[in-house]
Amino acid sequence: MVMMLSSHKTRSESWAIIDGLSRRKRMVTLREIRAAAERIRGVVHHTPLDRSENFSRVTGARIFLKLESLQRGGSFKIRGAYNCIAQLSPEQRARGVAAVSAGNHAQGVALACKMLHVPATIFMPLNTPLAKIQATQGYGAHVELAGESFHEAYLALQKWQKTHRAVLVHPFDDNRIIAGQGTVALELLEDCPDLDMIVAPIGGGGLVSGIACAAKSLNSRIRILGVQAAGANAACLSKKSGERVELEKVATLADGIAIKGPSRRTWTLLREYVDDVVQVSDAQIAHAVLLFLERSRLVVEGAGAAPLAAMVDGRIRARGKNVALVV
Repeated sequence: MVMMLSSHKTRSESWAIIDGLSRRKRMVTLREIRAAAERIRGVVHHTPLDRSENFSRVTGARIFLKLESLQRGGSFKIRGAYNCIAQLSPEQRARGVAAVSAGNHAQGVALACKMLHVPATIFMPLNTPLAKIQATQGYGAHVELAGESFHEAYLALQKWQKTHRAVLVHPFDDNRIIAGQGTVALELLEDCPDLDMIVAPIGGGGLVSGIACAAKSLNSRIRILGVQAAGANAACLSKKSGERVELEKVATLADGIAIKGPSRRTWTLLREYVDDVVQVSDAQIAHAVLLFLERSRLVVEGAGAAPLAAMVDGRIRARGKNVALVV
């Protein structure tokens, strides 16, 4: 079951973070993204952009892999997390930060907090892989396990916040987070100015929104596409309907993109800047994970494999084009 949420209606309480914001305040500028790049310089890796002959032959496109899987903390999430937390006031830092995540945002926040000497409390669903829990704890964060999904863990965090003063670092519903993720596009276009297309996974939409804002500002002709799991396809449904959709439940092996829907903030950016969103099945994602291992000797999680799944399956056609997949 899905809920159609038109832009003028109040959202459900669990997602009511930015109700009342003007459309302008929901936009992210190239200036903000460039400022984020300066802020995180020397903290995050400028990750490799590798040409894949194997995947180029399979898809007919010239495929480049943006290997955010080799980023500090194991994903792109450190970009937005550090950019956000570094801008907190001394008083806010002293209060500590809180976050909710199925794994990657948790590690990004925990690592950023370790580097900035800020206390962190992370809420994670009960079914979060043990490796991600241990990695988050390894960076010094306190982990609270609650609920069977991201949504339920988020509700637990909201309840906890009533008696604590920690600053919420949302995984995608924050311009500072989106601007940090958008630095991926600056690196892509620096390393390969002739890109025709960038394909990225979508959960809540922070990554693809930031990439789209940056890339479209620098090259209006470049195409930005997002890929979702079929069992967590709210952004795909939103693009098709023209209204923001929120799912009542999600089910996918790609836990990193198992989100009920975009926020009003990310939906505004998805609608404005992202050309299309497609969906792939869990079986196609699993096949792409195997392809990465067999053809590229890369260990990639489901969310990071989703763009390749869409290319291999033909959901995205780009024969002869220069295409970057954010892994």
